[in-house]
Amino acid sequence: MITGRLESARNLLKPKLVRWSGGALLLIGTWDVLSSQFGLLTLGEVLGLSGRVLPLWAWFDLILLVLIYALFEYQRQSSQTSEVLETSEQMVAAIMSAVTNANHTQPQAT
Repeated sequence: MITGRLESARNLLKPKLVRWSGGALLLIGTWDVLSSQFGLLTLGEVLGLSGRVLPLWAWFDLILLVLIYALFEYQRQSSQTSEVLETSEQMVAAIMSAVTNANHTQPQAT
């Protein structure tokens, strides 16, 4: 059960856009939210802004947008693989049908 969940998480994080944007948002958001706790420059000060760049809820919303994109990509990839499987199953069935019909229509040697 756990391996199935890990496999699903790997499939969600497979697209490069999800990995890079999600990682960047997590790092920048964590820096922005926690920098004042440790006496570091806040991201707003680095960029010349006053205060924080975004509130905590906005960082969470951005991460959710990346996860929603990942789910759409996962669904798109899984639907393409199921179409390929259906097509290959149809091809096998057609070949088997043709072979069976060919065996029945061959003239019998006497």
